[in-house]
Amino acid sequence: MKTILFYVLFSAASLTMSVAWSGEVHVRCNVEYGGKTVHVEVRPTDDVYAMTTTDVLSPFRFSAQYLAERGKLKTYVYHDAKNRYVLIHAAEYTLTQAHCSQHQSGFGLHKVYSARMEKELFMQCFAHCDQ
Repeated sequence: MKTILFYVLFSAASLTMSVAWSGEVHVRCNVEYGGKTVHVEVRPTDDVYAMTTTDVLSPFRFSAQYLAERGKLKTYVYHDAKNRYVLIHAAEYTLTQAHCSQHQSGFGLHKVYSARMEKELFMQCFAHCDQ
């Protein structure tokens, strides 16, 4: 009897988590440099130190973070300065489930210029509101 009850509760919990997962808000950022475009999927996290990062568009580094509990999307662009990355652009947006549809058309195109490298990176993020 206890085994059956455990199985029923476990199945219900799994179903609840899968329903919650399917209704999540996530973000997709398109980052372009030198004719190459990278698509970065940013999933919600509660860890303030967890970042989604790509170094594919060297000498630039792009990082993003979506803190769902706080309703914040943060994006960062760095340039490679030999032995370290230097922050050259930071942006923060409000993004909640209730207002997600307002950002499906994007948070605006950012043109980030590195004077040191004399190069420019383009980035734009879009909210995806799974229902």
